[in-house]
Amino acid sequence: MRSTRFLQSGDSFWVKAGGVTRRLFEIFEEEREEHERTYDETDMRDFMDVFIRECRRANDRGDTGGGRGRGTT
Repeated sequence: MRSTRFLQSGDSFWVKAGGVTRRLFEIFEEEREEHERTYDETDMRDFMDVFIRECRRANDRGDTGGGRGRGTT
């Protein structure tokens, strides 16, 4: 029964982990928005610029992501 009490606790590991995960997604979104505003196709500054470039290329191809990891283009 100890594991049941752990899962019912409002201060559990999973609650804390969820908060941390949410915050990481918020940070990622803030960074992505800033990079979108300052994006220059000829100047890949970091991973985020490459990510944006690849998302735009996939969008231009009409790629919905269904072929990820399967070797399709």
